[in-house]
Amino acid sequence: MDEMARSIIWRQGRLYTERLLSAAMESGFDLKAIPVVMLGGGAPVVKGNMSPQNGLCRVFALIDNRVNAEEFERILGQFSGGLSRG
Repeated sequence: MDEMARSIIWRQGRLYTERLLSAAMESGFDLKAIPVVMLGGGAPVVKGNMSPQNGLCRVFALIDNRVNAEEFERILGQFSGGLSRG
């Protein structure tokens, strides 16, 4: 991959992470006091841009891109008495 493209991708990933953490803190979450759980398609990007210098309590990245769908299916199954697979 072209080095300039690689640099842009890394820079944008870092900006995405900074904006995400900033929005969470602006919403009132104290990420230095409570663990952070990242999940879904953006979790690998965030995980790759986290370091101890961020000063967060603890970060858990669930990088399986199906985790949202699987959990929604599980919750729906609990509400509906189980899903039939067909």
